[in-house]
Amino acid sequence: MARSTLCCVFAGLLVLSGCEKPAPSVVGTVLLDGDPLPSGWIRFVPAEGTPGSDAGGVIEEGKYSVGKGLAVGKYRVEIHGLKESTLRKERDPITPIQLIPAAIEAVPAAYNVKSQLIRAVEAGANALDFDLTTNQKAK
Repeated sequence: MARSTLCCVFAGLLVLSGCEKPAPSVVGTVLLDGDPLPSGWIRFVPAEGTPGSDAGGVIEEGKYSVGKGLAVGKYRVEIHGLKESTLRKERDPITPIQLIPAAIEAVPAAYNVKSQLIRAVEAGANALDFDLTTNQKAK
């Protein structure tokens, strides 16, 4: 009798272990003024009441993926993107102005350092797309 009880308990544990919810993951696209953001990064910062730490991923040709580090809950989303530019560098009064290549932030602060973008992340796979504009505030 004890052996059959032990087998039932073991079988019950196996069934329960298969019922776990999958860990959250997020994939999506980021558009800036209708075009895929060429390069950048995305960061999910837990909102109040969401456990855990922030997590993020790289954006390449408008696509991103965050597979680890997220818990179920609400997140403030920060999106950064770089574009190539040039900076003026004045050396001294005699030397002419020099232009040097530089990467500058392409995404408005309303979507990163001042972001109000809040998104919910559920268990399992989540698809979250972002359509950003350079001349409007974050939605």
